Amino acid sequence: MIRLVPFLFICCLASALWAAPGLRVINKGSPRACLSYNGKPLFAFGPMNEHIIWQVKLGSELYDVRAWARWQKANGMNYVRCYPASGYGWTREIADHPDYLFPFEKASTDPLKFDLSRFNPAYWSNFRAVAQTLKRNGIIVHLQVFQLCYFETAPGGELRWPYNFWNPLNNVNEFARSMRPNGGGHHPIIEQVADGRHPGLREHYLQYLDHLLAAVGDLGNVFFDLSNEMGDGGIDLRLAKQWVDLTLDHIEAWERRTGHDILVGQDMANFPDPDYLMTHPRMDLIIAHGNHLWHDWTRYRKPVVIVNSNDGRYLGYADESQPDRFARFRKLHWRALLARAQGLGDYQKNWRVQPGSFPQFDRDARLLRAFFNSLLDYPNLLPHNECIGSAPGAEKYCLASSREAIIYMASGPRSASVAYGPGTLVLGNLPLAGRRVHVMVYSPTTGPLSHSTQALAAGTLKIELPAFTDDLAVHLVAQP
Repeated sequence: MIRLVPFLFICCLASALWAAPGLRVINKGSPRACLSYNGKPLFAFGPMNEHIIWQVKLGSELYDVRAWARWQKANGMNYVRCYPASGYGWTREIADHPDYLFPFEKASTDPLKFDLSRFNPAYWSNFRAVAQTLKRNGIIVHLQVFQLCYFETAPGGELRWPYNFWNPLNNVNEFARSMRPNGGGHHPIIEQVADGRHPGLREHYLQYLDHLLAAVGDLGNVFFDLSNEMGDGGIDLRLAKQWVDLTLDHIEAWERRTGHDILVGQDMANFPDPDYLMTHPRMDLIIAHGNHLWHDWTRYRKPVVIVNSNDGRYLGYADESQPDRFARFRKLHWRALLARAQGLGDYQKNWRVQPGSFPQFDRDARLLRAFFNSLLDYPNLLPHNECIGSAPGAEKYCLASSREAIIYMASGPRSASVAYGPGTLVLGNLPLAGRRVHVMVYSPTTGPLSHSTQALAAGTLKIELPAFTDDLAVHLVAQP
């Protein structure tokens, strides 16, 4: 009995760590590094507007966050990739509505100018209330500290820098006088915070960061993405790295002071040295872009999330000019699952669209969630595409462990309505441990198609597949 105590202690400790509330990284430092939320493996996806959720009062008729949260929950979704707006150009037509909130107090109304040293309590209180509402509905918040497109001028920048809070024309603060839009290989708000020659701007930035941390840092459903697409338009790499480390220092000091922990990563798109971000010892996550969707990330030994819904051409949830978007969206989400990405932030820039506008998307989301919920060994599933000997489809992916495997076959990412006749899936060298395997063939558009049990010999299987259009999945579970 005495010799069992250490073993029991370790088991209890592991169970406690796994069941810890909020977002956590389990299997740290291993290829199986994985995000959990409230003790369960996380797979998060779903559209919700990126900026207006923070710009209007909770419950406002302008944008109903509660309705979006209920819709996501009802349809198996649980994610929003978003950012506190650095300006109001994209919603300028409603900026004078009583429910519209700015992060800073107004210094004047005609012309509209802000005092960046005076943070608006109503905005930041509402920020927390929105995040709490999302938490109650099980929704993960992928919060970007800065969305750098607000600092751009061209092309198409007429609603960006001219309405930016840090544009000297829009505020009364001396510490912002040196601010310029990004371009010419520079991004001033990053570089000037970092360079040590603008102490007032740096102090203001750290206060801004403190407000974000105070609003959401203790909730457990939020992780920070330091910046979207840093380097889009150019940047001084040395100063960018100094800014990253300054920000991490400040966040870690807040964590020590409060006893809370918030996961941090940074979108690597356009960053001149992406490996710096992916291997940074103080970054908890890899944050990739949709155009890097399938990749074997396991060598970095960190969980992965995806910033945008990109399959090689822009893909917007509410863009009705793309009639094939539902099939493409569905395949994008399934490829994310097979890439072991644990978050996929579907772009949703049109704040006027209503939840539930596209029932086909809702159906596909529910079926994907049901498939994920059927998995037994997700934290241990690793890429094993080499196990696929032959299969229909332009793209074939496999995740496997000793306990189960997933195979996904699909037409190309920019295609839709591609029909495949009945075929055979040939698998070899599967790591499954067992003599027999339960086989479920699953349609991402209708659900389970068949169940069977087959003999497993030296990791080899042949599975007869029905005809399908665009994509098909197979779930294997090892039997004793």
